[in-house]
Amino acid sequence: MAESVEQYRERIGKIAQQGRAQVRTMLTDASIRTIGCVDHLTSNGDINVAGGAFMLYYEGQLEAFFANRRGGEGTLYVHVYCGYLFTEQGFETLREHEEAVSYLEREVGRLNARYDCDFRVVVENDGTARQYME
Repeated sequence: MAESVEQYRERIGKIAQQGRAQVRTMLTDASIRTIGCVDHLTSNGDINVAGGAFMLYYEGQLEAFFANRRGGEGTLYVHVYCGYLFTEQGFETLREHEEAVSYLEREVGRLNARYDCDFRVVVENDGTARQYME
């Protein structure tokens, strides 16, 4: 039996809560240079949380991540059809997901300049929320 949208929201909400607990490690351990998402359809990083870099951005932790990696480089994976954006941020359309990517890319550019970093955003095109968005 397929997972209902309500079951999906509940499951992703629990995964996001677990990710929030990992954020402290992510912020303080400067060896973490690549952030991925827990979504099995997307790339992995040194650490993987619901939403990948979106979680840091939307929960106000992205600048702290950069500040602890001054002069560093790495990769921030995000994707459209993101369960975190769908369930935790309420973004239910592809357009909203694409706008979220644009906002994140601009903020990463600003933080790269401010902290002399070279983090790149890699945008993937698949995620488990797709079936609930179309």
